[in-house]
Amino acid sequence: MEKIVFFHMNQIGDFLFSLPVLYAFKKEKPEIFLISVVKKHLVPLIKLCGVVDRIIMRPSDGILESIRFVKALRKETPSAAILFSESYSSMLFSKFSNFYPRVGFKNSYSRFFLTNLVERTGVPSLSNNKKLGEFFELKQIPDTYCGLINIPSNEIARWLAQVEVLRLKADNIVILSPLGNPRRPEKIWNTDYWAAISDFLIQHGMQMVLVGAKSGIKELEKIKNNQKYSKNDKIIIYAGQSLKDVAILISRAKLFLGIDSGLVHLASALEKPMVVLYGPTDPEQIGPQHEKKIILKKNKIDAIEPNEVIENIKKIII
Repeated sequence: MEKIVFFHMNQIGDFLFSLPVLYAFKKEKPEIFLISVVKKHLVPLIKLCGVVDRIIMRPSDGILESIRFVKALRKETPSAAILFSESYSSMLFSKFSNFYPRVGFKNSYSRFFLTNLVERTGVPSLSNNKKLGEFFELKQIPDTYCGLINIPSNEIARWLAQVEVLRLKADNIVILSPLGNPRRPEKIWNTDYWAAISDFLIQHGMQMVLVGAKSGIKELEKIKNNQKYSKNDKIIIYAGQSLKDVAILISRAKLFLGIDSGLVHLASALEKPMVVLYGPTDPEQIGPQHEKKIILKKNKIDAIEPNEVIENIKKIII
């Protein structure tokens, strides 16, 4: 059986930009066995997609783990490797695993590791990833990742049993995703502004759910505990959960509010109405793909006032 291994990038948004290529392979070349190599945090999400035949978890660090990983890849004996990732480690793993051909993007060092190079324009994006699929003569690659994640009913039922403890009602959930990369402070909105938005939504009967990584709980608690703006008993922190559970939560929400982050793309893939705040990054190039979105952008993200956000929220839920 012919097999293809895909080396995915580690960020949620970048991973989602690779999904249309996988779906095109499954549709146009169903005889090919598809294998995805992903980091641990992405495993629950790619399982939800249901498009690949096998998932291999990428090692974190360590020589012994890497050796075992390469041995596992060699056992698959795939006929090709497609590298959405441009990292040294992805290229080394593909080369040492004896994959041929090894197809990826052209950069300053890829010619030493890959057998076939594709030009990349700008930052990682779906349009760039489509070029990798077109190398394999795919003709029907979707132009969007929207609608490509389908959550099974049994997973929703499991989650609903869990959220009874959290007192969540599906008809009035609003997701707030305020966390960003601390190394990119220009993308992060003022904490007090988020609290002001929460206060407005609570006054209109909404249940706030603050989502993010476990490492960001302290920042989420600053919003929840800001008594000047919000009644914090109406705000729930949902942090450190698997991406599968976060996806289910988002799928049940009425509205998603966030900044430029991976969870914005997840909500977009799930086709949720959203208001997204951007600073200097370009939403035309890397923004969410869902049509039901309102983008607010200023060169300095803190120049976006809470009232501007509230007026746009009204267009969706009030």
